[in-house]
Amino acid sequence: MVNPEFGYAIARRLAYGDPIPDGTIISRWIPILFQNKPLSTGFEFITLLERSIKQDTWSAVLQLFEYLTRSYLHLRKRISWKDDDSDKKPTADVELIFYGNYSLLNKIWEENLKLKLPELAFRLWPILIQNLSYAYQLLNSWGKADSTGDPLSWHRSAIGPHDQDRHPDNQDILINAARDCMEWALENVPHVGLAWIEVLSVMDPLILRRLAVHGIAFAPHLSANDKIKWMLDKDFVITPGMKHEIFQLFKNAYPDADSALRMILIKTIMPLALKM
Repeated sequence: MVNPEFGYAIARRLAYGDPIPDGTIISRWIPILFQNKPLSTGFEFITLLERSIKQDTWSAVLQLFEYLTRSYLHLRKRISWKDDDSDKKPTADVELIFYGNYSLLNKIWEENLKLKLPELAFRLWPILIQNLSYAYQLLNSWGKADSTGDPLSWHRSAIGPHDQDRHPDNQDILINAARDCMEWALENVPHVGLAWIEVLSVMDPLILRRLAVHGIAFAPHLSANDKIKWMLDKDFVITPGMKHEIFQLFKNAYPDADSALRMILIKTIMPLALKM
């Protein structure tokens, strides 16, 4: 480990120094700087990420992107305790904070990393799912998330582009990047994309299961019958919180499905519609 102040000085030298340090030097320093919590607010690491991309230093790029899309809990107010010893519960509340800034990271994603998915998709995927899962676990630890929903999912109207998602937050870079990686895999290495979807479909975070449904709806090699059967087999038709992704899938697949399967789908949906 290094002294935090010394580490901060190194981070600033790597990020803003002239001439730009060699990519090998950047790559070697990054894991050392991350051994203890950096003093940096994140902007040095954004600049360092941009420098690493320019030098094709992909080991450093992946480590920096993982850090900048990582989350932590921030106490909104000081903890106080009730006087009744029989029911001691903290009255503080928490909010989920990400180390990186959405607008800066999204620009880097759209203009650089997304174009490199043939080389980076398989390496980025575990980072994205790990950080989404970790954010969920942080919220779950304070009773703010369970398998029926959480702020990560409530905040997001649709996995794909949607007018109601005009004001993105920091977690959206993870959702967008995971969606882009999955769509690339489904188009180029379908068996891998489907394997990713199957894993997502059984995970607790609702946002990850919504990603799975989006992936099935997107999958270009699956027939309309395949997509509807998958939804029925998973019982996702009756899962709360997936309305948009479910409707989009059925909207595109239903017209081309076999009549017998369409009838099964109607019989499944009808009791739910009558309860609404």
